[in-house]
Amino acid sequence: MKPLLLKLASFLIPAGVALGFLLWWFSPSQSVIRSCKAVFDALEISPISIGTKAELSDRFESLLASEVEITAAPTLQPDSYSREEIRDIHREFQDYVISSHIEASDYKVEFSSPNVADLTADAQAEVKLLGGGLESSSYRISFRFEKAGKTWLLSKIQADER
Repeated sequence: MKPLLLKLASFLIPAGVALGFLLWWFSPSQSVIRSCKAVFDALEISPISIGTKAELSDRFESLLASEVEITAAPTLQPDSYSREEIRDIHREFQDYVISSHIEASDYKVEFSSPNVADLTADAQAEVKLLGGGLESSSYRISFRFEKAGKTWLLSKIQADER
């Protein structure tokens, strides 16, 4: 009887751990965090980036809702932009930057409805400009994501400098 219990336990324990991991990985909050990380990845520029500037901007554009409201320094007045306008701004940003890197931490996700999620995170951004200058800033980022099918699209950005 003990060998049967041992065999059963040796199967059930790893299966339970795998099931727990899959439930966590595919949870809505983890999907939103992965979408946020994809946005940050699309904003990162490296001299050895894979793909052309246009491909990077197109990948960034695919993460955006049709309209995105942005509130950021210096004005802190919200403005709405179409995804095409943001893609063009992203392409222009790439023309003046050698590299950019974003480190984010302390992700918190709240759902106001099953299809709307608000994410906040602390972010440290470093940008190396073509002129040789290095800009470094810390932000408290707030993103709103809206679910479109199986994809979470960015619809609102608020960046408060810390």
